[in-house]
Amino acid sequence: MDNYNQIVKSYINDRTVYALDGSDTVKPYSEKREGLEIVRDGSRGKLEKGYWTLEIAALTFVTKTSLPVYDRVYSVSEKGFISEDDEVLKGLRYLSKTFGNKGIRTLDRGYDALVYYEYFRFKKQQYDFEDFRVRSLNAIRKSEKKACLLWN
Repeated sequence: MDNYNQIVKSYINDRTVYALDGSDTVKPYSEKREGLEIVRDGSRGKLEKGYWTLEIAALTFVTKTSLPVYDRVYSVSEKGFISEDDEVLKGLRYLSKTFGNKGIRTLDRGYDALVYYEYFRFKKQQYDFEDFRVRSLNAIRKSEKKACLLWN
């Protein structure tokens, strides 16, 4: 993994876009897999046995293709599981530790919670949330009157 990360680092710059996406992987025919849970199959809109996933890919102007930089399959029943927010923050911390603060982190509208705003503000990282609208941070943190452009 270190060799791969070194290669990816050579393509990372301030224009790199990191796309974070949570999803699922279904295993409808599995019976005795460790941590198997009921998940919503996003492809078919049905409940199935499976796992949750979190993926982060780097989109660069050099490679013209996405570069996977983080991939985690997890179960809410696994030992040490805290929350989906915690899993996302683990991925974001890995990203910062491995690639620094370069680039823009993008998350879809399902991740526009206070915990992520605070994380990005504390880390002084650039971020965008997918859902074109302007939301006043004053509604989230009454002590400030800044506006944040959230895009789709």
